[in-house]
Amino acid sequence: MMIKMRAMEDHLLLNNKETTMKMPKVHNLNLNNVKIMVDKIFRIHNFSEAKKVAMASLEFEGYANVWWEEVNKKREKEDLAPIDTWEEMQEVMHTRFVPTHHKRDLFNKLTQLKQSYKSVEEYYKEMHMTMMSANVDEREEQTMARFLNGLNIPVKRIVSSLVVSLQ
Repeated sequence: MMIKMRAMEDHLLLNNKETTMKMPKVHNLNLNNVKIMVDKIFRIHNFSEAKKVAMASLEFEGYANVWWEEVNKKREKEDLAPIDTWEEMQEVMHTRFVPTHHKRDLFNKLTQLKQSYKSVEEYYKEMHMTMMSANVDEREEQTMARFLNGLNIPVKRIVSSLVVSLQ
């Protein structure tokens, strides 16, 4: 009875004229972006875990779709339980589509990141996004030192003179 009621709630939520939901298409998997977008949608709607998996997989295209169908067939053939939670689905997707060196590459990028021809704001945003993607958790002083180190020399001089004048 509870399952039937939950399915009915999901159906009503999906078909509510006031609620428009657009799941991101998944063909060229950038899992961080997909996860952020899908998590936002799932926070708004009260979907069951099974519905979350179904909704996310509906948007797979190309290789991602073929891969997902193969995963499900293989699990069924091996008498394994189906993937029925959003968290488990993310883990399986991460294992398949995120290279093992991905995090190391992000840390390398962060270490070598410089302002170059970017504006200070563009440089800051790139550094911040890279830090979030790499899940960097450091003290504010460390982040500030990293940021200042990557600034172009003329900008760095201005910032240094401002810091000295504030002391």
